[in-house]
Amino acid sequence: MDKSIDPELLHQCAKCGACTSVCPVYQVTGRESLTARGKLHILSRLAAPGSAVYSDILSKCLLCGACSEVCARGIDITRLLISARSSLPIRSDKHFLAKHSTIRNLGSPALLSGLSSLAKIAGKTIRKLPFDSGLRRKLSFLNPDLITQSHTRNQNLLSRLQPQKTKKQPTEFAYFAGCLATHLYPDIASSVFFLAQALHSGKIDKPTNQACCGLAAMAGGKLDEARRLAKKNINVFSSDSLPILTSCASCFSQLKKYPDLFSREPRWYEKAKKFSGRVVEFSSFFHERLKDGSASLPPDCDDLNKKSVYYHDPCHLRFGRHQIVSEPRQLLTKITKQPPVELPLGPQCCGQGGLFHLSHYDLSCNIFSHLLDEFDQTTAKTVVTTCSGCLLQWQEGQSESVKPYQVKHLACYLADFITETP
Repeated sequence: MDKSIDPELLHQCAKCGACTSVCPVYQVTGRESLTARGKLHILSRLAAPGSAVYSDILSKCLLCGACSEVCARGIDITRLLISARSSLPIRSDKHFLAKHSTIRNLGSPALLSGLSSLAKIAGKTIRKLPFDSGLRRKLSFLNPDLITQSHTRNQNLLSRLQPQKTKKQPTEFAYFAGCLATHLYPDIASSVFFLAQALHSGKIDKPTNQACCGLAAMAGGKLDEARRLAKKNINVFSSDSLPILTSCASCFSQLKKYPDLFSREPRWYEKAKKFSGRVVEFSSFFHERLKDGSASLPPDCDDLNKKSVYYHDPCHLRFGRHQIVSEPRQLLTKITKQPPVELPLGPQCCGQGGLFHLSHYDLSCNIFSHLLDEFDQTTAKTVVTTCSGCLLQWQEGQSESVKPYQVKHLACYLADFITETP
């Protein structure tokens, strides 16, 4: 049994099987060992869980949180699995090099800043690779066309932004952009700034030197790296007490969990608790501003033709302590005057899962194909979401759909909607 985990927590599992009904991995594999129930059972029985087989079983989890949501005993299963991953020996993980490289890149702004350039250089090479090439699939997120479009759109939006009035206009919130909006798709960040101006919702401060939120490091069991990144972000945003807005669902979830990383460091725990208490999610923030009258829509925004759009729920907002499901839908309805379409069987996981997509590409695609089948039954031609991983997954899956569709971050979609209004 893993000594880093309280055995009482493992034995709390009632073996009821509720987790099997919601586990995306189980639904495409049918393997009991890959359910939360199966993993906890194995973990409770192994004296020294360190084999490659056990490591592989542990890694085949999206950490979506669906199992914890339906658990009758209220077990925080994702937290237990992260703890178990942190104690695994390096030699047991056959995907160690790929994961280590990803975590290292996310932890280094200098390395991340070169990804856009790398995408443009690698673009021609990627296109020459066979469609079933494993290398092409692994590099699919470096889509040079999408990255170029994002940078072009970013420049167009920035040219439309009015200079923020300096000292006379108080800053109302700080912005945590996240890795995708900072390094690959900068139009997400500029869309947030554009919306803040268009909706009259206040001046934004984007502190420099912000780091990766640390989600990938934590999911990979690299807790020391997750703490290092958390400490850096806490310090970067410590100069004021403004609300910290983030437009990435995954970042929001991780930033809110910062206190969990410092349960044994009282001084940093208090800092992390104060920091996480300031974090607000994008759709909730703007929905509340429109609701309470502190922000308002442009007068001619009602004149635009209605568009059929599907909002994809990120698992990090659908499950866990801070569930945000209705707010993005209400925000879309408020601005577009039409509720987003829903899937026949309701919200589903896209199967991306960050490191999961990297380690278990075929499983990730199988999970997504189930979601795509549901989406193809709807009238929607645009997919919007706020999770970086979900965006990449939907973009990669465009070629598999029976109908063409666009993929946009919610901020970009709303900014375009307002921009295109006659």
